[in-house]
Parts: sequence; C-alpha cells; structure tokens
Amino acid sequence: MALVQSNQKGEIVTEEGYTLAPFLMRFTAAVIDAAFLIAGFWILFFFSYSTTWYPTMREAMGVPEVTARLEGYQHASGLLVEKDGAWVSINSSDYTDYEKAVRYYYFTFNAAGNVDNPSPHGYTLDEYNTAICDLPTDVHIRNDSQYFDFATDEQGNPMMGKEAKIKSSLYDEQGNLTPAGKEGLLNHFRNKYYATQKALVAEPYYKQANDDIFYRIVIVEAYSIMIPFLAFYVIIPLASPYNRTLGKKFMKLIVIDVKGEPLKKYWLVLRSTPFIVTAVAALFLNEFVYSLGLAILVWLISWGCSIFTRRKRALHDFMAHSVVVKEDIMYLPEYNVPEKEGEHDQNR
Repeated sequence: MALVQSNQKGEIVTEEGYTLAPFLMRFTAAVIDAAFLIAGFWILFFFSYSTTWYPTMREAMGVPEVTARLEGYQHASGLLVEKDGAWVSINSSDYTDYEKAVRYYYFTFNAAGNVDNPSPHGYTLDEYNTAICDLPTDVHIRNDSQYFDFATDEQGNPMMGKEAKIKSSLYDEQGNLTPAGKEGLLNHFRNKYYATQKALVAEPYYKQANDDIFYRIVIVEAYSIMIPFLAFYVIIPLASPYNRTLGKKFMKLIVIDVKGEPLKKYWLVLRSTPFIVTAVAALFLNEFVYSLGLAILVWLISWGCSIFTRRKRALHDFMAHSVVVKEDIMYLPEYNVPEKEGEHDQNR
C-alpha cells in the first residue's frame, strides 16, 4: 500500500483514498473505551461482590464461607489481634507481647486435640528452644544463640527438656533487663513472630483455604472484567457496520482491512486477543502492582507499534490484519451506505 502526504493537515492519505487515523485521535478513542470498560467493571463487581442487598455471585461462589474458615485459623492461632472488626498483626514495643503470641501458637494452638487446628503438631520445649530461642539440638553442641542459654541444674550443667533462659549478660546489676537487652529481645521475638506467621500460612490446610478464596474471587473478577470487555470491544464492534468501538465512533474512526477492504468479522474477533490474554494473565498474578505493570507493558508495546510503524498499526492491528482510518473511507464505493433524505448516518 503506497502512502502519500496529500492533505493540508499533514495527515497520511493512501492511494486507495482513505486517511490513516492520527495518533492523537486513536489515543483519545482508546481512553474513551477504557473509561467505559472501567466503569462497567466496577458496576458489575459491586453488584456481584460487594453488596449485601440480595444474593450475589460472591455468595454463590461460597466466598464468605471460605473467608470465615480462613479468619478462624488466623484468630485461633493467637498470632493476630482484633482491631476495628478485623484480625491484624501485633504492633507492640514490648517483646513479651510477641513472645506470648509465639508461645501460644506452639503450645496451645498446636497442642494435640485442639479442635481449632486441623493439624496440631504438639511441639516440645526442645523444639521450641531450637526454633524460637536458636539453641542447638544438643547441650554438647556449641551454643551460638545471641539471647538465650540452656536451663541448668543445681550444679550449673545445661539441661535439655527445660525452657531456655535469657542470657545473664542482658541483665544489669540489679537483675533488670538493660535497655539494649530489651531492644534486642524485641527485635528477636518480633522476627520470630513474623516467621511463625509464615509457618501458619505454609500449613497445607491454610494454603488450601487461601487458594480456595483466591480462585473463587478470580472467577468473580473475571466475570466482572470479561463481560464489559466483550461488550465494549467485541459485541459492539461486531454489531457496527464499520467495526468500531464507542470511542472510535465518537472520534469518527473506523477499522478496515490493511488492503483497504472491509474487515472480515473473524479478524475483528482476533483483534481482541492481546487484550483477552493480558486480562486473564493479570487476574492470575494476584498482585495489583504486577497486574497493572503487565497491562501497562502490553499497552506501551501496542501503542509503540502504532507510533513507529508505517501504517500506524498497533499490535492488535497486526494480529487482525487491520488498520484504523478516518471516517472519510465511507465515501469509497464499498463503504457507501445510503442515507434517508435529511437524515445523517447514525454510525458516524
């Protein structure tokens, strides 16, 4: 397709007689379409997930039940505290608050017969001393723990099976913990506290509940995204005689075959493929920053193509063998649509 600069606006006009859509017009049309998509998503998501006025898709997917089960594990573990109706991590300047939570997890939540824990481990004091106090597994092995020593018998010999004790070097002459000792223990137990939370999250029963919530919510989100997407990017263009979205209609643009012929409808469906793949991939990333980053990356690549290619074609235009042009293409014979006298074509 030969390209010539022929009009006074500096727009690119082809020998076939149509004008390629300027970048700014295409960009504006894309922004309008994105606004419709985002509005449609939030409307559907609200009525499918957030409202309590009537049974929703969220309830049909069993999200509340699984969420309650997961929150039950969090509460029963003793690792979270209730604040404003939610269970959140401890935020304290006293190391004993973190120590109590960790001890509860090991010796109460994980106690044999605990009905709140589907898989109690029944930790021993030696296992606790090793995992939390950083003591070796045997009294004959060198003790490199920064804050704890083995319990000792009357002769001062280290003993297994007894609760570890804080190193004497952390106390002052009056037998009180020094400020440095308190700060060290605070950092130590805070780190162990978060490590214990990771241990809970890694439990098979907890991971199963968390995965159940994730996949159920993904289905709700996919429903909320894909219906507006299909409506605004597939159904409306397919129904349009000029293969255009609402944004392109507003900006008086149409989509045609790269050879200047009317675009086949199956090519129009294929034109949406990059967006569908991106939307599905973003859903399963389960991370807002990564999902947004992927969408922006695909958007930049696609629009980069439209800036630097000869026919101003974006990535999805290459996939669909299409090109976006100004509405004056309709004055070509194959696009001529008879109008009633005095009535402007509604599709312009």
